[in-house]
Amino acid sequence: MIVDCLQSDSGKVQGKDAAAYGGSEESVIGADHCGKCLIDANWGTFLRYPYDLHIKGTLLDDGGKPVENMMVEFFLPNGWTIKTRTSKTGYFRILMGATEERLSKEPLVLDVGTRRMKKGSKMPYYAIYMMPDPFKPCAVEAQKKPAPVKKKK
Repeated sequence: MIVDCLQSDSGKVQGKDAAAYGGSEESVIGADHCGKCLIDANWGTFLRYPYDLHIKGTLLDDGGKPVENMMVEFFLPNGWTIKTRTSKTGYFRILMGATEERLSKEPLVLDVGTRRMKKGSKMPYYAIYMMPDPFKPCAVEAQKKPAPVKKKK
């Protein structure tokens, strides 16, 4: 499963018409936290697939222009990180070998479509998470606000 965490100007995506941009490390999926906390929640899961994977997509800014030469990083719950850069057209592609005995010589091509990144973003890379299906959500502790500290009298 490919997971892209959304980030809006306010830090939370609100309503279906909210201007949301992907690729964030600390963000949301709907009302749930998303990002590197997914790696923590699913840590140690080894993704098994009997095909070579070609994952491709295009990265555009909020004005619809290609984001050139941006690092795209795929994070897996077993600790692997796979990196690539976007081309002049915003196109990116990751190639991953099968982790089980291959069922075909032909790769499985997954097109993640067009991803959006806010123009002028200071993010050093666009983050995408590969998770098992189903995956565990971020730990509840990461979603709770710290309890108020009681003062001693």
